[in-house]
Amino acid sequence: MLPSSLFTIENLKFLDISNNLIGSPKVANSCLSESIGAAQALVELQCSGNQLVELPKSIGDLRKLEVLNLRDNKIRDLPDELGLLSEQLLKLNLEGNQLKVVPPCLGNLQRLSDLNLAKNKIRDVPADSLINLRNLVMLDLHQNCFETFSAVPISNKLDTLNLAYN
Repeated sequence: MLPSSLFTIENLKFLDISNNLIGSPKVANSCLSESIGAAQALVELQCSGNQLVELPKSIGDLRKLEVLNLRDNKIRDLPDELGLLSEQLLKLNLEGNQLKVVPPCLGNLQRLSDLNLAKNKIRDVPADSLINLRNLVMLDLHQNCFETFSAVPISNKLDTLNLAYN
């Protein structure tokens, strides 16, 4: 388990806790705790290659967070509080998780430029889920399980859309 004091480092802007079995049932008390919300200076969080099933709600308290990499975990859903990062989050990588739907909170992330939802289990992209992402440049949805794809973000900046292998 990560010590909660780690998140109180006043000037911590970049944190890479990738590939540490965080969230693994085999490692006692291994999770990303609510204390992460205390890392007020954090701009980039790299948390790929762990075994996270969920994120703490306090993720929404990271008001300076611009880059969040959660690739290759086991996340099934995202907390609504992630949508509180609407003014600053630019890049979100959720590739290789267990998402079955596009979480509604993503629609609040208006500054998002890069969104990677590849290699999940998404069957549908509801029409209103991505419509507010007007700054999106890259959207990767390859290797999902689409039955329908009814939403395309209204972004004049979108230059990369990957829908392969669905």
